[in-house]
Amino acid sequence: MDVIIYCLLSLVTGALIILGYEWFIKRKDQIQEKVVKYVYFAIALVVLTLFGVLVGALINSKGEELGSLADWVSAIGTIGAFIWGIAAITKQTNIQRALNVESKRPRFSFELTDNAPKGEIIMRPYIGLETTTDAIEERLNKDEGFLFRLYNISDNQRL
Repeated sequence: MDVIIYCLLSLVTGALIILGYEWFIKRKDQIQEKVVKYVYFAIALVVLTLFGVLVGALINSKGEELGSLADWVSAIGTIGAFIWGIAAITKQTNIQRALNVESKRPRFSFELTDNAPKGEIIMRPYIGLETTTDAIEERLNKDEGFLFRLYNISDNQRL
């Protein structure tokens, strides 16, 4: 009877291993992305845990008190507040840097027009050999289509 149970357990275990392997292969990239994303957090957690165990062992080996639970909670809360503050400042700095870059990027306005003022740069799909301003005005007067006009509307206009 025990042999049958062990055989069934090994079959179930083998099936679970195969299914787990297939699941892992399908989601390997997602898992790798998550691991890379949280690797620093995991390392910090392990290092802080080992540091806490070391400090606790050193204090306890000398027979001193480790402090009350409230002392430990307040100390951990203070460290967490410092870490959160640094993370918030870093995030806000990155956001401000991105906004500064975005504000320096030129912005354009696009419109269709049916006139061609002198001295403006005019774009139009290929309309033949005559692409002078006068030829374009003549075609516009014959209702042969519209022109595209781009305006630089940003504050940092370059000449």
